[in-house]
Amino acid sequence: MTKQKISLQAFALTALVAALPFSAVAQGKPAPQRVIVQLQSILPQVAVDRADARMNSPQQFGRMRAEVVGHVQRLERAHGFQSRRGFGHAVNGFAAELTPDQIAKLKQDPAVKLVEPDVVVKAIAQTLPYGIQTAGATTSPAARAGDGLDNATGLSNVRVFVIDTGVSAHPDLNVVERLNYVGDGIEGDCNGHGTHVAGTIGAKDDTNYVVGMAPGVGISALKVLDCAGSGYASSLIAAFDYAASQAAANPSVKYVANASVGFPTGTQISTLDTSVKNAVAAGVVVAVAAGNSGDNTCSTTMVQLSSATEGRGVMAVSAVDSAGREASFSSFGPCVASWAPGVSVTSTSNAGALASMSGTSMAAPHVAGAAAVVRAVNPTYTPAQVDTELKTLAKPLTTVSKDGRSIKHLDISKVGATVVAPEPVLTSVVRVDTPALDFGTVKTRSSVVRRQAWFTNIGTANMTLTGMSGLPTGLAVITSTCNRVAPGASCAVTLEMATTKRNSFSTTVTTVGANTNGKFTVKGTVQ
Repeated sequence: MTKQKISLQAFALTALVAALPFSAVAQGKPAPQRVIVQLQSILPQVAVDRADARMNSPQQFGRMRAEVVGHVQRLERAHGFQSRRGFGHAVNGFAAELTPDQIAKLKQDPAVKLVEPDVVVKAIAQTLPYGIQTAGATTSPAARAGDGLDNATGLSNVRVFVIDTGVSAHPDLNVVERLNYVGDGIEGDCNGHGTHVAGTIGAKDDTNYVVGMAPGVGISALKVLDCAGSGYASSLIAAFDYAASQAAANPSVKYVANASVGFPTGTQISTLDTSVKNAVAAGVVVAVAAGNSGDNTCSTTMVQLSSATEGRGVMAVSAVDSAGREASFSSFGPCVASWAPGVSVTSTSNAGALASMSGTSMAAPHVAGAAAVVRAVNPTYTPAQVDTELKTLAKPLTTVSKDGRSIKHLDISKVGATVVAPEPVLTSVVRVDTPALDFGTVKTRSSVVRRQAWFTNIGTANMTLTGMSGLPTGLAVITSTCNRVAPGASCAVTLEMATTKRNSFSTTVTTVGANTNGKFTVKGTVQ
């Protein structure tokens, strides 16, 4: 097994880091390996040690659902390790350093879905920057960038997650939040990459320094890379997990995320891709750097989620220069959704001044800022509709990409002039065969009570129920046979009512899964 890293320099025009071998065997004992453990999407409820100090840490267990925390703690006790961090919104799981023997035993546990290497990730590294002008922000009635009045439309209800090296304090930036997933104790940006990215997204329009695509938009700095621009995939997963939780908890706020980080071409991290897709499903538009390897990177984690045609809510961005020519270093391929300036881009620096950088890392935040403007003008748009609008408005150039495709340059000058049709409302493919579950009334500390809810697939393709939304406290899913249920077939989900303390509930539960919205009622009392 190998471990790999993601890092910043790779996307700021330095070489991508190749797969790094795990530590050599010392004294006859295999060294621990950094891994990501993805748990099943539906987990039975188990006891939670609430005295665990990590329950108070937002970067550890503080924001995770109880059933996920319980299983992580159970696995730690059973196999003698301590996790580095946990996830419980965009994906269930944790990151840890484990021996081959521990990994083998974890794979046998029914709560574990998969174990994969924790890859090292690297960053893809007021005047008016040429990119802000060529992307139409200066002529956009919504962005109104460059007039010095800092009066962009409706951006107070938009937040952009900058998933990077952190963002330093700068008079031209509106940083509203900082979270550190590196654990280095440094609040700001000791590299400079993240602060530069943040300026392209949202530098204020105040006659000083530079101006961004979405002037003055709130920046949420999620630090996943260290001073050398290097970090681990588990930190990225934690950042997207947090983004998903915020979008679900604050539906009135519209979210965008920028991840100008990258991996060696072809790297696959299933847990990371799942967390990105679920963050989009929760309402986050995601812009990612296509990469600086100069090749087709469409088989690479995160980037492969983007599409040149479909509106998916994940947009991979390639870099062009001021003449609209694709940069020699810029990666390409059918997954590239947009082209934006990425050569000699001027933006804010972590020294409180300005700096110039090149890379697809600099191109992606142009799209993230553009998405913020679209979300401000059209607050009802889904991530897929934002994706579609930016592709529709992009202007074709006479230049071509390395694969022969015509380059379509980001352009938000006409945001708000057109309306993207809403996504079609699909009919649920699940039929609820048990419309009500009554757990009855029982005494505290009596035997647990279990009931089964039955469902039938009335669609034309396989159906999977990935979870239950709205489960009340004290009620948990124990088992489920609703994975890849064939058309016409039925499945069951077993729910258990805990009796450890007094409780009473009567509510509606909704199935979670692609094109499923089955609803049934549950009620029960513990006296």
